[in-house]
Amino acid sequence: MVEPLVVAKDRRSPGKFILLDGHMRLEVLKELEAADALCLIANDDEAYTYNNRINRLAIIQEHRMILKAVERGVSEDRLAAVLNVNPDNIRRKRRLLDGICADAASLLEDKHVSINSFDALRKMLPERQVEAAELMVAMNNFTIGYARTLLAATPESQLVPGKGSRTPRGVTEEQLSLMRRESASLDRDFRLIEETY
Repeated sequence: MVEPLVVAKDRRSPGKFILLDGHMRLEVLKELEAADALCLIANDDEAYTYNNRINRLAIIQEHRMILKAVERGVSEDRLAAVLNVNPDNIRRKRRLLDGICADAASLLEDKHVSINSFDALRKMLPERQVEAAELMVAMNNFTIGYARTLLAATPESQLVPGKGSRTPRGVTEEQLSLMRRESASLDRDFRLIEETY
């Protein structure tokens, strides 16, 4: 095991511990019928707050792991229970790349992209998805806000027909025009830099 489990004393049950981090590792240890495990004991719960939902995996890697587990017969509900998340969260991550072209997915596969950013990308045609993914990588910005800005700056001809509004609320036509020009400029600059390497 690379990282030990992190536990803290349970104040309500003396002699017992609460698992703070390492839920998946614990499940694997249980399946291997391990009798004991190396643990870090958190003594000062005010100095650092552990989050049992910390995920160091990129979302596309998590998507692939969920697909693999489902292919092997693990139900979405069981996955949700083990990960202590809502089953809808598992279903959404399973469908993460529906409507996303392979080239855009490849560019983002090891990035920590907001799950909601994929909703904006789905409204774009594949060529624009790749351009948007390249810009996200170049700017190191994978937030839904940035993805929505790229969507707003996307010409109508590069959008999937019938995918709903792409203009963020409160944005004027003048601002939208400025975003389109800026996006085109960034895209040109990106391509020039790419050609020099």
